[in-house]
Amino acid sequence: MWTLLPHGGASRSCVREALVERFLKLCPDREIRCLLADREFIGQHWFRFLDQHGVAPCIRLPARATIGAHGMPVWAVFKNLQVGEVRVWHRQTRIYGVNLRVAATKNAAGDMLYLAYRGHALPNMRRYALRWQTENLHAALKTRGFNLEDTGLTRPERVSSLLTVVSVAFIWACVTGEVVAHQTVTAVKKHGHRTVSVFRLGLDHLQDLLLHPSGASWRTLSTLMPRFER
Repeated sequence: MWTLLPHGGASRSCVREALVERFLKLCPDREIRCLLADREFIGQHWFRFLDQHGVAPCIRLPARATIGAHGMPVWAVFKNLQVGEVRVWHRQTRIYGVNLRVAATKNAAGDMLYLAYRGHALPNMRRYALRWQTENLHAALKTRGFNLEDTGLTRPERVSSLLTVVSVAFIWACVTGEVVAHQTVTAVKKHGHRTVSVFRLGLDHLQDLLLHPSGASWRTLSTLMPRFER
């Protein structure tokens, strides 16, 4: 699900709230374990909205965000953090009008992560790491995959229709990439990530099958064909 914005930059709280309400209406039986979001998606109205709807946030805070009754900036609460250290505030505290836990960590590049969440710190840190897949999705839709912007489409309804098709293709490529990754040996860089992403493995494999049709390639495609039964 998505909402196309008629402008660049961040979305307003009311737009995000409408999107969540739309999901809750269409999927009333689905539980939202938590909502992952970067530090642009903050604000008292937004946090209270999530709290009222029983949605636990797992949201990165900007360094300037204030916490607690005295409004301490979060960077000051967690200063002198060492690389790889995870530090947790000892109790729930007030963050944008809602009682939440807050933790911080520092990566090898020196970047700080301040995280507002419910529950335990380490599981939420692992969940938040999954948010990076959003950045991978954007790259796959644009320069590293489907070159979506090259279409020149500007009318929202046409962009939305194209996004539907490309999103299905993205999922298909990722699922195919998982299959290929289990069948082949892929070089790994020093930081532990593959030299070629799972998405790219899958997309290249599907392109090769489609560009070189044969009985064998069609049989392979049929086994990789996505199924959408409910």
